[in-house]
Amino acid sequence: MYHNILDEPFNEDSLVYTVSLNNFKQTVDLVTKRDVWIDTYQNVYKYIRERNAVKHSIATSTDEQFSFISDDGLNDSIFDAQVTLKIKLPAFLSGDSVTVSKGDYKKNVKVISTSGSNYIYYNTVPNRTPISISKKVNTSINAISSKSDKVEGIQFYASPNPFLDYTLLKVEGEIHAGMCVVIRDISGRTVQPLTKFDGIELRVDRAKLGAGIYIVQLFDFGSVVATLKLIAL
Repeated sequence: MYHNILDEPFNEDSLVYTVSLNNFKQTVDLVTKRDVWIDTYQNVYKYIRERNAVKHSIATSTDEQFSFISDDGLNDSIFDAQVTLKIKLPAFLSGDSVTVSKGDYKKNVKVISTSGSNYIYYNTVPNRTPISISKKVNTSINAISSKSDKVEGIQFYASPNPFLDYTLLKVEGEIHAGMCVVIRDISGRTVQPLTKFDGIELRVDRAKLGAGIYIVQLFDFGSVVATLKLIAL
C-alpha cells in the first residue's frame, strides 16, 4: 500500500486511483530522498485506525518523572500496531536522553531539541498501559542482561548463552516484518550488520565473532526495542 502519489484522480466507476507515469516518477523521486514505510494493506490500515483514534492522558507527575496513558479505544487483540509518539518533555528532563518505561520494558531514548523545546520520539502500542518518562538510568555493559529481555508482546533471548559453537537468537510472541538485529562488540563496533529475522530464530556462529562479550540489539521498524548481552567462549 502507498499514498502521497501526486495528483491522484479517483475513477468512480472502477473505484480505483489512476496516476500518470510522469506523476508516478515524481513521487518515486521524492520517496528516494526520504524515509518510507512499506507494508501490507492490513498493517497500514491498523496503523491509520490507531493513529487517528489514540488519545493521551497524564497519569502521574512529579519532579523526577511523569507518566501518561495512550489509548485508542480499539480491540487490542486486533489493533496491535505500534504508533510513533512525539512527546514534549518538561523542563526537568533536560539531558541528552531519558528513560522510557512501560511495564517490564525500559529503553533510553535520545532527546531532540527544537525551537527551545525538548522532544522524544517513542514507538508503542496504545493499549492503556502507563508509560513513564524519567531521567536516564545506567545502561552500561554490566547493566545489560544476558537473559531474556521483555518487550511489549514479545520476548527476546539467546540460547545457549554463553556459547561455544553457535547460539540462536530467538523472539517469542508477535514477530513483525520489520524486525532486524545488529551485533556490536563492547567498544560499539558493528561485527554483524543489520540482519532481518525471517522466522522466530537467527543463528549466530562463534567462528564469525571470536571470544568476547557482544551487545545484540533488536530493531522493530527502525527503533531499538530490546538489548541483550551475548557471551562467546
